[in-house]
Amino acid sequence: MKNKIVVLFIVILVFVNMVQAQVSDCHISFHGHLVDIKTRESIPGVLVRIKEFGKATVSDSAGIFSFSDLCAGQYSFICEAIGYDTLVKTINLTKSGHA
Repeated sequence: MKNKIVVLFIVILVFVNMVQAQVSDCHISFHGHLVDIKTRESIPGVLVRIKEFGKATVSDSAGIFSFSDLCAGQYSFICEAIGYDTLVKTINLTKSGHA
């Protein structure tokens, strides 16, 4: 059985400060923290892709990832790591800083 990735998108929705948006067109930054659902430990080396653009990044040793220069809109974030189920989470980014 594969482990489950929990992206702290849930926390992002509760703690809006996890999304840091700048008020100008297409200059929104989005940051997240990837953790194992069972152990609550950070998951390094997770490939995080934005489906709509093909942009991708890899989480660092602390499980943190970030994207910058995004426009306001709805995006599907796809998280993939060896030994974990693929996670797809749709987020609506706004210029106001609220996801």
